[in-house]
Amino acid sequence: MATINESKRNPVFPKIEYIDIQELHKGDLLILDFENGTRKTVTVEKVKVSESDGIEIIYDLKKNHYFNLTMYRAEKSNVLHIHRIK
Repeated sequence: MATINESKRNPVFPKIEYIDIQELHKGDLLILDFENGTRKTVTVEKVKVSESDGIEIIYDLKKNHYFNLTMYRAEKSNVLHIHRIK
């Protein structure tokens, strides 16, 4: 498995610079690169939009695992890269 540093130099998948909320749907397959060097393949279970929290992409409802797309766009997320595979 590639580390984040390796993927920055020679990414296997192109980084998604901007994701339109209309493009993400339940069931979409994503590869997330985290700032701690891990890479996780997830399936979108829910896309939640709220005025207070912004846009949250929930990939494990039972464990409450999600990332905030609004924070990702502002480069304040622990998710460094998002790769979408349809």
